Amino acid sequence: MSSAVRRAFQPEVIDRGGNSALQDGEDRGPAKVQGRDVVVLVDRRSLIRECLAECLRTAGGELGVETFSSVQEWRTSGCYEPRRSVVILCVKGRKETDAEIDRGIAEISRNDAGAPVVLMSDVDELECVVRALDAGVRGYIPTDVNLEVVVGAMHLIRAGGVYVPAGALKTMQKSNGAPTPGNGMFTSRQAAVVEALRQGKANKIIAYELNMCESTVKVHVRNIMKKLNAKNRTQVAYLTSGLFPDRGAD
Repeated sequence: MSSAVRRAFQPEVIDRGGNSALQDGEDRGPAKVQGRDVVVLVDRRSLIRECLAECLRTAGGELGVETFSSVQEWRTSGCYEPRRSVVILCVKGRKETDAEIDRGIAEISRNDAGAPVVLMSDVDELECVVRALDAGVRGYIPTDVNLEVVVGAMHLIRAGGVYVPAGALKTMQKSNGAPTPGNGMFTSRQAAVVEALRQGKANKIIAYELNMCESTVKVHVRNIMKKLNAKNRTQVAYLTSGLFPDRGAD
């Protein structure tokens, strides 16, 4: 690709931490990217945020890229245009992913004029993908994909589509018809919570051992009780005694 063509497709990258990179020859005007859709990149880790923004700039495309350490910082900036934005929330680890799914995505969708939300996470488990889609995200991007995939996902979502990682679809296909813990009654994460409940463990301990937020454990417990029509944790342990192998017999 010639340098002229590359410049024509390079978006402006703005970092709200005070650093900015402008196309060659442009004046430093207002931070706002006028008249264009933008990718709002939210990550509290400044180095990761700046590197990803620079990668998106280098990859080309007509999108502007604005970076913020939090959604609140974006909302109070001069660049706040939710109707022209695609928001990428960057999180790491299971606990952060669960927490963002539980509260962050719905809160953004409710308060930011329906701006499409994309979750970028180090976790690529099928359950997280499904929960995020149920919460309203328009894309789930694991961090093990290449940059070309990320750029393609952005264009798809801007056009009204939904991006789901291929790995999650393959996992779903493999799991169809395959036996799951509890004779298919529970997801793998719910099964792990049930096993912990049968051992009498408290929610805080379960959260620590399974690398979840405690609030997520509570959601799992409620869903498990609903499936079993159980009134308490003791009933859960009793009703599931025939669905799981007895580890004490090993």
